[in-house]
Parts: sequence; structure tokens; C-alpha cells
Amino acid sequence: MSKEKKTHYFYLSEIVGTFLMVFIGCLGEATAIFFFSSPTLIWKLMWWGFGYLVAFYVTRGISSVHLNSVVTFYRWKFSNFPVRRVPGYIVSQLMGSFLAAALVYVANYLFFMAVDPSHTATTAYIFFGQVHTSLNFQDAFFIEMVSTSLLVFLWQIVSDENNPFNIRRFKPIIFFLYIIVIGLWFYPLTMVIMNPTRDLGPRLFAYSIGYGTLAIPGTKGFEMVNYIIAPFVGGILGGFFYDLIFKPFWHREKKA
Repeated sequence: MSKEKKTHYFYLSEIVGTFLMVFIGCLGEATAIFFFSSPTLIWKLMWWGFGYLVAFYVTRGISSVHLNSVVTFYRWKFSNFPVRRVPGYIVSQLMGSFLAAALVYVANYLFFMAVDPSHTATTAYIFFGQVHTSLNFQDAFFIEMVSTSLLVFLWQIVSDENNPFNIRRFKPIIFFLYIIVIGLWFYPLTMVIMNPTRDLGPRLFAYSIGYGTLAIPGTKGFEMVNYIIAPFVGGILGGFFYDLIFKPFWHREKKA
């Protein structure tokens, strides 16, 4: 198999993995709105966690489970991930999330038309993130930054082969639980997106079918910028803390 063909498989894996994660997550959001009079938070978080689990097992052996442009960026910057693959991975993730939103809409078209034919805020946040009305840009930025920094920090802790606790085999379960725990804390405030391409792909699709300024730039005018920039800043901080504290210690212990 040629090197070029292998690269194509990496990109296809990221498209499929991100598609599955976002499709299952957004489908949970849609189900909560269309079929529950009082949708529960834990219901939505379980769907997002399950979406990650499915995507993890689909992509693990091919593209190493990025599914997130922040993870791709961090791996390039600090873990020797080939820079030539970064654009392809990010575009693949964006394509997967866009297509996932499209399928959620098509599969539930009759319900969208019955509940919200004018494409208002009633159904907009099935697709993309929402900032609570009480928060300003600094508050929302801080929450998404902290959530993503913890995500990347935990990602590196679990993935490190020198971790003396040898918990790599529990990685999908750990992140399933992380999504639920961090969501119970922050979901009501920013929906804890922690992934620029997961938000941007569905946001672009929603804009294309008529959600207008609810999607771009967002009700407050800064949502789209916040969900792109804050995760990258948080990812760098989380990775830097891991590299500064845990990585040198564990690797030194192994050499000793």
C-alpha cells in the first residue's frame, strides 16, 4: 500500500469518526427537544459520551483518535505529529461534523418542520454551542479554555506509555466519564464544546439552511470566535502543564 493511499485512509478515518461522534451527540440533542417535555442534562451528556466511545473504537487503529482539531494541533506542536497531515486532519474533522449535522437534520426533517419551521433558537442549539445569557465573552472564554485544557492534560496523562498506572486501556471509559463530569459542571453555561471543528461544521450547516445570525456570529456576537479560539488556548495550556510536570518526571523514572 502506497504512502499516499495510507494518508487517505487517515483522513477518511477522521471523517467517519468525527461524523459518528457529532451525529450521535447532535441526535441526542434533537431527541431531547423533540421527544421530551423536560429534557434532562444527563441524557444529553450520555449521548455525547457514547458518541465519543463509538468514534474511538472506529478510528483507534487507523488515525489514532484525533476527532478534534485541538488534539491534532497539540500532537503536531508537542508530539511529533507530521505537519503535512495537520490541514488534512482538520478539514476531515470539519467535513465529518458538517455531514453529521446534515444527516441529523434530514433524518428529523418532519420534526424540525413541526416544531420549528422558521429555524429559531428552539432548535438551533441541536447543532452548535450556546453561551448562557448571563455570561460575557471573558466568562465563556475562560470556561471553554479550562474545559479543553483539562481535556488535553488528561489525554496526555492517559496516553503516556510511561504512566506508571498503565491506564491506557481504560482511555475510552475515562473520557466518557470526563465528558459527563465536566458537562454536569459547565454544560448549562457553554455546552462545553471543547472542539472547534465539532462546533464549526454544524454551525456552517445550520447557517446554510437558514439559522442566520443565531449560527454566525451567534446571538451574543462572539460565540463562533469563542468556540474556535478558547479550545486552542486551553489545549496549549493543558499540554504545556503536562509537559512541564508529568512527562519529565515519568520519563526520568523510567530511565533511572
